[in-house]
Amino acid sequence: LAYDVLADQIVDSQKGIKDFEDKIVRFVGNAQDRILEDHLRALRYGRMILILKPLGFGYLQDELDQVGRVFDVKFLSLERLFDELHKMLAIQARDNEFFSKFLFDLRVFQGFCLNDQQTENVIKEVLASSSLLPLWYRYFKDHNLVDTAKIMRLSRSNKRLIQVLSEFESLDLTNDIVIKKLLY
Repeated sequence: LAYDVLADQIVDSQKGIKDFEDKIVRFVGNAQDRILEDHLRALRYGRMILILKPLGFGYLQDELDQVGRVFDVKFLSLERLFDELHKMLAIQARDNEFFSKFLFDLRVFQGFCLNDQQTENVIKEVLASSSLLPLWYRYFKDHNLVDTAKIMRLSRSNKRLIQVLSEFESLDLTNDIVIKKLLY
């Protein structure tokens, strides 16, 4: 959208106002082309759907399928990926069913989980906790703390949190002494 000062009118060459009135979230132009220009756009598209879906907006399934066909998480740095995922997880009124399917279909956690079942479990845990900690912890269980901290670019506090979780994983969390030690 643009405003033509001389003609005193709004210029809408992409029919964005109609999409807004029809409550449709869509790409400008061809979705596949936009994703191939920058793969982060796929996640931003998903974030816009997550924000607007509770307000009655929809999306075109064909366009979402196009996004799934060309998106490749390997083209994103972890910083960009995790930043966008944090923004998505911060959405309070999000549709977790759509979000789960979106993450799985786009294979966002490809390379971090060993198989589809593990990926589904991690997605459920990530959405339930609104945190990437379950992803980091799952990766740690198949690797080691040093590699996990390096690959996932964890902060000291997140690295320490994973270390503490692993130390207490097999202990009886109904025991008051264990709980006090964990909290400390």
